[in-house]
Amino acid sequence: MSEQSDKLENFERAFDCNVSSCRGTCNCGQRFFDYENTYDWEPGELEKLKALETHGKATGVPYGIGFVRFEGKEYVNSCDCWHKRAEQIIGFIDGHARRIAKYLTLEKKRLQSIADEAPVVEEPK
Repeated sequence: MSEQSDKLENFERAFDCNVSSCRGTCNCGQRFFDYENTYDWEPGELEKLKALETHGKATGVPYGIGFVRFEGKEYVNSCDCWHKRAEQIIGFIDGHARRIAKYLTLEKKRLQSIADEAPVVEEPK
C-alpha cells in the first residue's frame, strides 16, 4: 500500500461511526446495500435495490455497509466520494500537527478547569 492509502485508511478508522447496516445512502446520494448476508428485508426491498443497481443508482457489496462521519456529514465508507476531502483534511492535520496538539492540550486544560470548578454532588449514603 502507498503512504497516501495508509493515511486514508487511518482517517477512515478514526472517523468510523462503528455501525453497519444492510443498506445505506451516502451523502452524495449513492445507495449501497449488502447483497450477500441474510437480513430481514421488507418484501421486495432487495429486488428493488438490485434493479436500481442495474441503472447505476445503487451499489451492491458483499459485506455490511459502514459509515464515516466528518464535517457534520455521513458517508458510506464503500463510496469514494469522500476520499478527496479526507485527503485535504489529512494534509491540513499533517501540516499543522504540532499546533493541533497544542490546541488540544490547551482545550484539555480549559475543560479540566471548568470540571474542577464544578460543585461535587455526593450520593446519599
